[in-house]
Amino acid sequence: MRRNEKRAREIHQNRVNKIENIEAYINKQNKYLQEHTRAKVITAIKKIRHKINSLNMEGYIEIKADNEGRNIEMIIDKKAIEETKQLDGCYVIKTNISREDASKKEIHERYKDLSEVEQAFRAMGTGLEEIRPIYVRKERRTRGHVFVCMLAYKIMFHIWKRFKGDNLFPQKYILECLDKINIIEYAFGDRTIKLLPKILTEDQQIILNRLNIKLPEKYIGNKLI
Repeated sequence: MRRNEKRAREIHQNRVNKIENIEAYINKQNKYLQEHTRAKVITAIKKIRHKINSLNMEGYIEIKADNEGRNIEMIIDKKAIEETKQLDGCYVIKTNISREDASKKEIHERYKDLSEVEQAFRAMGTGLEEIRPIYVRKERRTRGHVFVCMLAYKIMFHIWKRFKGDNLFPQKYILECLDKINIIEYAFGDRTIKLLPKILTEDQQIILNRLNIKLPEKYIGNKLI
């Protein structure tokens, strides 16, 4: 059993937002009842209860009409919320692996690795690589497409590995910086001149240094030297 503090805070904030949402909806219904004397309170109560159920807050919030019957009040069960709050961010990992084969720490670490697998599929599908669905039928083309996708992700994986943990730059920004380092090609009749970038931005230089990459100094013929 584990507790993710970040997830616990997210769940708590989500619950607070739901309560505020329901409170705003009740105020809206009360205003409508005050402005429309022929409106039925029972109809407003049904709408509010439907709202509470849609936000999965039944058991935490009750509503009732005041003595005059034209104003609906919200009652929050704070005890029920506090009891539920104790389990915010908690999760249990169940496995059939014996204690002799793997410790609790190892099992938990392997479970966390699944998020990296999911991230890899997102990157190769519709993520930073921008590889959209390509429909191929022949085995050779299918293998070629899979190879390109895996090769691109392998390059990206090693890039992320160099920046992992320090949150220096967002992943998308790193790719954008690298993408802007291009060779400029000029054609004059039968001659072609290719120029390498001489001045890089500060962020581009930081990224190249972190990746231990040095740009070629000059271009001779069809080869970078």
